[in-house]
Amino acid sequence: MPQTDFIPQNPSAFVVWFTKFILHLQSLSTKYELCSEKIDALLKDHEWVHHWAWMRSGATEQEKRLERFFTATVEGENADGWRHAPIHEVSEALAYVPDDVLPAIKERIRELVVCIKSQAHLYSKEDGSLLGILTPEEAGWLEEDYTPDVKFKQLDDYRLEVDFRKFGMDAVRFEYRYIWGEWNFGGIFTKSPEVLKIPSRLHGAPEQIEIRAVFWDGNRNFGNWSPVYRLVIVP
Repeated sequence: MPQTDFIPQNPSAFVVWFTKFILHLQSLSTKYELCSEKIDALLKDHEWVHHWAWMRSGATEQEKRLERFFTATVEGENADGWRHAPIHEVSEALAYVPDDVLPAIKERIRELVVCIKSQAHLYSKEDGSLLGILTPEEAGWLEEDYTPDVKFKQLDDYRLEVDFRKFGMDAVRFEYRYIWGEWNFGGIFTKSPEVLKIPSRLHGAPEQIEIRAVFWDGNRNFGNWSPVYRLVIVP
């Protein structure tokens, strides 16, 4: 059974998880005799993560808008008169910037979780569930309970962005096939999100494919294959 890291890798999922963790940590701090300095430090960490995750998302969206603006103006796509630059409003976000924090936020979280779980006479599965720190082992999962949940985002140049959680496994393995064809190895990814590029048989034209995924741990497939996803890749 793999050693599971309960903290999500995806930045957006991490923000959601961290918010839930902080919320319930405050209500359990007295039970586990957590010093106020550590709680205050994690609150500052959370404030920093929440702010800059939002800024990161906004910058990504602004990049997309600028790309569309540039391409439409230079290439003349859908040209219907003058176009105005898509200026992103960041003044409100920059009006308040949280204090800098020390690196290794996740390591500080893990250290605190170790402290909580080491108090075996106090720690309970119910508390672990509230905090979002239950490992699959604690929850009583078996290998047949493991099936990766994958999200895809269509990119150009026959690429797909894949988003997943490893749940403590070494990686997630992907395979693809052309409709009614044989399965081909797509890649083994250790971090998320990642970009999967699939060679197209139809140069310059969209093509329909199917993709599946399975956890990879200890140099072998672990658990069940995901459902087969039918997608379209584009030039």
